[in-house]
Amino acid sequence: MLKVLRMCITATSVFCFVIGGAQELFVVIMIQETCIVLFFIIIYLVTLQTTMACIHWPLLDLINSAISTVFLGIVGIVVIGKKNTKDLCYAGGILCLSAAVLCVIDALLFTEKRRNKAKSSLARETKLSATQLRQKQQLTSPSPPLGDTRSYLHV
Repeated sequence: MLKVLRMCITATSVFCFVIGGAQELFVVIMIQETCIVLFFIIIYLVTLQTTMACIHWPLLDLINSAISTVFLGIVGIVVIGKKNTKDLCYAGGILCLSAAVLCVIDALLFTEKRRNKAKSSLARETKLSATQLRQKQQLTSPSPPLGDTRSYLHV
């Protein structure tokens, strides 16, 4: 959901930059960012990440979020910092900064989700190994002799 919102914000900033007459470099960076986000949305919608197992998609997504944060932040700060900016270019710069904030939120949520997933898988392994240890102890513990069971019973 954050990716769709980020794509909408970057597409809106492209329109603001084009109509406001910003430098072509800013427009190109924003179009590139919109296409990359659209690419990831399509990958996740079609579930190609399961069929293309040779690429570690979560790591690629995290790297994309980090690089996008840097690019969007720089573009937003440069556009807002110019003295002769039109109102639409200023709005596009604000949208760039808000998209950069969304990238940071996306990366933080992603790492938190991966961390929780790793913790739960470690907990399952620990629980399994504890159960296996108890079973081994039960197999190796001495069994009481058939005639004398008083010493083994706790009354």
